[in-house]
Amino acid sequence: MVHRSVRVTRAGLIMLVIGLLLYGGIDLVTSFAFVAKALPSSNVRFVQGPGDQLSVLVPPLYDLGLGLFFAGALAFVLAFAAKNAPLSMRLPLWLVCLGAWLAAFYMSTSSILMVLSRNHDTLSITHRGLGLEISSQVYPLHDVAGFGLYTSRSSKGSETSYDISVLLNSGREFGLEGATTNRGGYQSAVDALNDFLGE
Repeated sequence: MVHRSVRVTRAGLIMLVIGLLLYGGIDLVTSFAFVAKALPSSNVRFVQGPGDQLSVLVPPLYDLGLGLFFAGALAFVLAFAAKNAPLSMRLPLWLVCLGAWLAAFYMSTSSILMVLSRNHDTLSITHRGLGLEISSQVYPLHDVAGFGLYTSRSSKGSETSYDISVLLNSGREFGLEGATTNRGGYQSAVDALNDFLGE
């Protein structure tokens, strides 16, 4: 009975450490203004291209990727420091390290490119990550009714996050990213998209 209690306590301690690593690593990086300035901008941006074309780029979330990298680094240090501990204690830390670094690489390379072309009468949306094309959708431009700004507030109401919504003439509506983020540039991109569509 005593041994089982010790195992439960140890498992709880490991889960607590993992949670602190993930939360602390991400929060530490994103809370420093000088880190945000040193990273490339993650703001949504648009470019009016040649041939009646408008492109909207949703860049990677570099700050989140860096936070996950540091969380993985902390897990690596703890796992290495506990090299004499039982494998049952070290294995979760190694898994957190690997998972955090893979997630960091994905978040630092994940982007979305939306291109509106009057010449081809198309709206194309391409998702990329890890240097690969993950998905690509193409819609007739004449089937697009407009674009909106989807907003979501945190449970405490202290933070607002956004996503670009695409509305089709069929009544179907979907988010460009599928999740809201607090990056900037959304409203300007939505205004540019609707202006392009109305010209």
